[in-house]
Amino acid sequence: MLCSLLLCGCSNDYEIKLPHEYGLVRANEKETFIANRQGFVVVYGKILSYAISSDVVVGEMTKPDWGKPEKTGLEAVLPGYFILDTGTGEAVTGLSKP
Repeated sequence: MLCSLLLCGCSNDYEIKLPHEYGLVRANEKETFIANRQGFVVVYGKILSYAISSDVVVGEMTKPDWGKPEKTGLEAVLPGYFILDTGTGEAVTGLSKP
């Protein structure tokens, strides 16, 4: 799933700067995600916790509570743990262990 902050015109509650111009964005109480410097969402869902070690961000996420996933496009969101290498841009989601 590839979303863009620029296209949806989202206003955010807050954003936390991450390495390499990535940002952890809290759009509202139901969704918190990570976007790259171009505004594209690279880890989508509701991030519950995260930690940073050098260029790597790891954390736990779930699906935002927007109702039935098949009507919102959220079936592609894999809950569980994620790893994002902000140096390479590679993200892996839906992991059972960090």
